[in-house]
Amino acid sequence: SYAEIPCGFHRIVGVSGTLETLSTPERDIVQNIYHIQKNTYMPSVFGVNNRKFGKDTDIFIEDMNFYFQRIMAQTTAMVNAERSVLVFFGSKDKLNEFYDSNCLSPKKDKVDIITQEKLVTEKERLIKRSTTSGQITLLTREFGRGTDFVCRDQTVLSRGGVHVIQTFLSKELSEETQIMGRTARQGKEGSYCMIILDKDLEEFLITEADIMRMNQSGIKYETLSEKRNRFFKEQYANSSKFVEEAKKEHDKAQQFVKSLDKGTIQFVKTFLGEQNQGASGNIHSRTVCLMDAT
Repeated sequence: SYAEIPCGFHRIVGVSGTLETLSTPERDIVQNIYHIQKNTYMPSVFGVNNRKFGKDTDIFIEDMNFYFQRIMAQTTAMVNAERSVLVFFGSKDKLNEFYDSNCLSPKKDKVDIITQEKLVTEKERLIKRSTTSGQITLLTREFGRGTDFVCRDQTVLSRGGVHVIQTFLSKELSEETQIMGRTARQGKEGSYCMIILDKDLEEFLITEADIMRMNQSGIKYETLSEKRNRFFKEQYANSSKFVEEAKKEHDKAQQFVKSLDKGTIQFVKTFLGEQNQGASGNIHSRTVCLMDAT
């Protein structure tokens, strides 16, 4: 189990830009399972972040009739302002659905797509071009972590920087923070907004009544965060059961490796026998062998 491998080391150190965003269950894992007790927070060498994001005014929850239209309206406004736009989607299917929609037709000549399937050289070329004036780039969520979108276009920088649109609610705050961090890098200006399809919020047990209250009160981010945290805790509780089972198998595998090293043949035989048991039962079956005689 990959979750157990770090426990075999005497020292565990790590560097992360999203340490402060860890949820309570995640902090418990870091402190109680991996025994990382000391945290050091370093301020950015670039000073105060210049990213613009209104936690309630820059979040839009739309139904399917207006979801793509809202994304396109935001994108068009930024292109008209001679800025560049990065649009992050939760899946490749959703990205393609937007790309094929009528909403995007007038701007398709300015659109690039970056997905995992692209060649490395092609990704690098498109990432460099994504921050130039008037450019629209559609990306899957994987590029929201660790990808450095460097903007050197003075037209873009002088008009507010790169604009990031996230089209889904992240299950983890750390992912959201990473995507948000693709703009306003190294002290430069930038902006961010979130446009969410109402049906996608059902996964977080957010009801139509909840959405109506958010839209009426204008208090959106706080409600979304609360629902997300509750959802994550429930998911974590379920995942913990699988981790416990995986630990048992991991311990057996570790014992197997030690037995090989020590030459404890009996344990090796027992382990291999358990791992290679065939299907058991009294079900009758027929096996047909077909051979190509040509």
